Amino acid sequence: MNKKRFSDQIVIVTGGARGIGASICESFAQEGAQVICDYNPSERSREAFPLLRDKIEAFGGHITGYECDVSDYEAVRKMASDIAGQFGHIDVLVNNAVKAVIRKFNEITPDDYNSMFSVNVAGAFWCTQAVLNQMLTQGYGSVVFISSNASVNGGAGSCLYPACKGAVESLMHGLINEVASKNIRINVVRPGWVSTELNMNRYSEEQYARYLDSLPMKRAGDPAEVAQSVLFMADRNDNGYVNGAILDVDGARTYNLRPKY
Repeated sequence: MNKKRFSDQIVIVTGGARGIGASICESFAQEGAQVICDYNPSERSREAFPLLRDKIEAFGGHITGYECDVSDYEAVRKMASDIAGQFGHIDVLVNNAVKAVIRKFNEITPDDYNSMFSVNVAGAFWCTQAVLNQMLTQGYGSVVFISSNASVNGGAGSCLYPACKGAVESLMHGLINEVASKNIRINVVRPGWVSTELNMNRYSEEQYARYLDSLPMKRAGDPAEVAQSVLFMADRNDNGYVNGAILDVDGARTYNLRPKY
């Protein structure tokens, strides 16, 4: 029997209970990984995780939930320590946790600014830092940041969001200079418009249809398409020389201006 691509690997996915994160968790589990689904301490995530767990366990996959606010430095350190202590290694970290506040520039408050940067940027920073010592000790590891094509075209309804995602991409560029020689791979997946509950609820049915028609491929991306791109970037066996890369998964949207309504 052939081993699956991620058999015996420990994969942490932050913000994994819903949306793109849930699809990433499911895809890794289908490929044999032991998935650790981090989710924030909110009622919606607490309700969503058991549904994801049941779905994955139904096809024989393995997933464990871990409730952790990625903006909490000490909580993140504990999460990484607990996982390394239980499993002995951490093979892949997917920094997917996200917070979005949609306001015009002059309406953004200090709370908006601090909450978005604390999750989207500091959260990715602290999670990567927390797992890096384990990866350096074991002599390998893969980190995938989930960015957004908003970092290129300034979309997503708020300048804060592209600012955060641009910072994450710059973090990858800087960090790779420190760790590439240690057999650590740091890559970015940059999705375009994806059919998540959050995105679909932003428009009326008519507006959403018009928006999809404005996209180059006339459709939204599927979360599973993003997930498969994450697996590609994380796979050290077949794609081990892919390092310091940004993969656009956007149906050609990145270099098209966001439509105005």
